[in-house]
Amino acid sequence: FAVTIGGGGGGAGGLLTGSDLSISSANYSVVVGSGGSGAGPWPGPMGANGGFSCISSIVSAGGGGGGNFTNSSPDLSKGHRGGSAGGGATLGSPFGSGGVAGGIGNFPATTPSQGNNGGTGTTDNSTYRHGGGGGGAGQVGFNATAPGGGAGGNGCYLTITGSNVAYAGGGGGGPYLGSNSLGGAGGGGCG
Repeated sequence: FAVTIGGGGGGAGGLLTGSDLSISSANYSVVVGSGGSGAGPWPGPMGANGGFSCISSIVSAGGGGGGNFTNSSPDLSKGHRGGSAGGGATLGSPFGSGGVAGGIGNFPATTPSQGNNGGTGTTDNSTYRHGGGGGGAGQVGFNATAPGGGAGGNGCYLTITGSNVAYAGGGGGGPYLGSNSLGGAGGGGCG
């Protein structure tokens, strides 16, 4: 039977806000990107990076994909960098053992920041391997712990619709077995 080894959660797409953009009356092309995807079940690939979003000269990066357990290439276990970054997974022999850090968020760097780092995976190298949570626009992804994958970082709460709504939450990290980890407020999926 197949056993799911937890991979890192996907990071949210970058979130930029402001009120100083001067535009004239015209038609504008708007590109809406996406967050990164979480890693699929081992031995599948790491998660894919999301696409960028833009309007006029303002561009925010897509989210970083989540890392996956590997005993073949250490780079596969790292969370990808992005607007918010993907969570890290774990390493196996011959590349050592233990949890791997999530990716770097707010990449490329913006001021104010468009996102946060992913969380770190964890393992006892025997009975469990859990992925870290993806970063959200308002919070870093949570590190995985012995009970399960790390939760996704929360998004930012904005009132652009008149209500206080969260946007750009990170995805939860995958557990080895057991309950799914939570996605961050603002759209992050469960691990």
